[in-house]
Amino acid sequence: MSNINLIYYLIAGAAFGALALKTGIPAAPLAGALIGASVLGISGKVEPAAWPNGTRTILEISIGTVIGTSLTKDSLVELQTLWKPAILITFTLIITGLAIGLWTSRLLNVDIITTILG
Repeated sequence: MSNINLIYYLIAGAAFGALALKTGIPAAPLAGALIGASVLGISGKVEPAAWPNGTRTILEISIGTVIGTSLTKDSLVELQTLWKPAILITFTLIITGLAIGLWTSRLLNVDIITTILG
């Protein structure tokens, strides 16, 4: 039964991945597949899929290889000029997320961990 569920997840991931290609966003197929499989899992209509032994590791290595091959010398040169803004943006997003989480916790009287993680 879990093999059938795995096929359902693969179909959902492939469908949403293909749909996401139309958006033009970076890593659209990856994001679309993630959303498709997540929506199916969250729906509760299909049990979680069990990957055959070793399959998940092979897929993770494949994804890492695809991402790794997109890095070039030009990427490193750009990174040398963009690391300061990247750190500033990351720091700002973290502080903003924490502030909104704290504010939401107080405003809605919801557990602080829940609002920060949300």
